[in-house]
Amino acid sequence: MVGEAVFGRLVDQKMNTKLLIDGDGKVDFVIDGVKFDVKTTAYFERPWLRVTPEDLEKAAAFALVAVDEDRRRARYCGYATAAVIRRAEMVHMNEAMPTSYRLRESQISRELP
Repeated sequence: MVGEAVFGRLVDQKMNTKLLIDGDGKVDFVIDGVKFDVKTTAYFERPWLRVTPEDLEKAAAFALVAVDEDRRRARYCGYATAAVIRRAEMVHMNEAMPTSYRLRESQISRELP
C-alpha cells in the first residue's frame, strides 16, 4: 500500500483503502480513463517492473514505486503501458514466482501519466 500512497499523492488522487476479500481487481487508479496497477518493489537501487500476463488482462498501464522500509523512503520510478510491456522480455525467476514480463527502470517512462 505504500506504493499506492506514493503514486496517489503524485497524481493527486486518493488511494482506495477498502479491504476487499478478492482484492482490488488489479486496478489501483484510473487516470483519464486509463486503468493503472501500481507495482511496488523492495529493490530500491535497481528496481524492475514485473508484470504477469494475467495482470495485463486487468490494467492498461503499470506504475512502479521502489520502497526502502529500513530507511523509510520511497520513490516513483515511472510507468509503462501494456503495449510496451508486451514487447519486454519474459522471465521465470524461480518456482515461487510466475513467469512475468520484466523491464528495467531505464525502459519505462519517468513522466507522470
